[in-house]
Amino acid sequence: MPRPPVFRKSTAPYRVPTPAEEQELVAACLAGDAAAWRRLLSRYETVIWLIPKRFGLCEEDAAEVFQAVCLALFRGLPRLKQAAGLTRWVLTTTHRQSRDLARKRRREAPLPEEPDLSTIPDQSPSVADLHEEAVTRVAIRAAIDRLAPRCAELLRLLYLEADPLSYREVAKRFDIPEGTVGPTRARCLSRLREILEKELRGSTK
Repeated sequence: MPRPPVFRKSTAPYRVPTPAEEQELVAACLAGDAAAWRRLLSRYETVIWLIPKRFGLCEEDAAEVFQAVCLALFRGLPRLKQAAGLTRWVLTTTHRQSRDLARKRRREAPLPEEPDLSTIPDQSPSVADLHEEAVTRVAIRAAIDRLAPRCAELLRLLYLEADPLSYREVAKRFDIPEGTVGPTRARCLSRLREILEKELRGSTK
């Protein structure tokens, strides 16, 4: 297998691949196509960065988890028989890496004398919850891609960026009055809701 590429967070627009496209993408990754690796990671990077935050990890620790998961994916992908199992594999691996690092950080942090750890509830998210959240995020990102380009870009800047922009920054980016950002956002969200509801009705028929 080729050397692993350097993984970084992507800023490219997202589109949900079809099963055939994903299978082809996995094959390209296994053939050593670095661009294919970047496209594959674009599907999961938001969730990979979200899970460490759910465990209370800082940005630096989240970056450590991200790199660890990417490396595990690079090493483990040849053992996956079907691309269909990739999503759960990524979520389980990210969950485990985040949990282990969070435990390590808690051990390193100063603790009160004689803490009763049995009384501390386990607030870590379950893999099932993370899977449901990931599916929801994938659906939302796919629906955003179906909006008009201006609406899609506005919602990405407000909600999908690692550091979402303020209304003032969005207004400057689009060269529009700051007071129009809120109403425009509302119209775009309304259109997004229509797309999601239409897809939901279609999936239940």
